[in-house]
Amino acid sequence: MQNSHPNRLHGAARWLHRSNSAYELILDRRLGDLYQVPDGWYICTVGNRIEDVAVSTTMTSALANRFMHVELGEDVEAWVHWATQHNIHP
Repeated sequence: MQNSHPNRLHGAARWLHRSNSAYELILDRRLGDLYQVPDGWYICTVGNRIEDVAVSTTMTSALANRFMHVELGEDVEAWVHWATQHNIHP
């Protein structure tokens, strides 16, 4: 059962970004009369890059252009420094 969850999520993500529902959710902040994104909420998504050779699907340019794309990286030394300054055991 555990192995089926990532496949369902990947399939749902693929369906969402290839459907009008994705545009409606992002642009209108609603899905028909079924759901309205609450005021003050932000829509945030995550995904893998094609070059990561991981489970990924290319977004249409129309959908991709409606997002701000941010790539995050790790810096262990900076995190350990921050954690130490905030009394968090690294």
